[in-house]
Amino acid sequence: MSASAARSFLQAYWRADLQSALAHCQPGAVIELARSLPIATPAPVADILPLIFNNVYPKFVGGRFDVTIDSTLEQNNRVLVEYTARGKLVARHAPRRDPGLAQALVCSARVRQGVEFDQHIHSAASFEVTRPC
Repeated sequence: MSASAARSFLQAYWRADLQSALAHCQPGAVIELARSLPIATPAPVADILPLIFNNVYPKFVGGRFDVTIDSTLEQNNRVLVEYTARGKLVARHAPRRDPGLAQALVCSARVRQGVEFDQHIHSAASFEVTRPC
């Protein structure tokens, strides 16, 4: 995969555009996520992206976050893209006085991600809450 194809895949991924993201992958492409994530991988990209789009993205306020590409390295048909995503997370907490009443609290978070593309997509991330709930 070329650096431009890797960036095009990531741009579609960040927009939660499944069809466009898959169009930038080889048929049957596999993704391997960081072990800290509660999603079992390696697994087909076509199976994992909908899980991320439906279960992770909604945790960000408006389903949105800002992304900055920190670096791109292309060598011997492999591409490494490192980026930082920043956004506000919504956490649902029950107040101590009334556990039946949930309230939304907004936190700020930053994810530093390295994504390596070869025949598969390998992802490693660090997650930091920059403003606690």
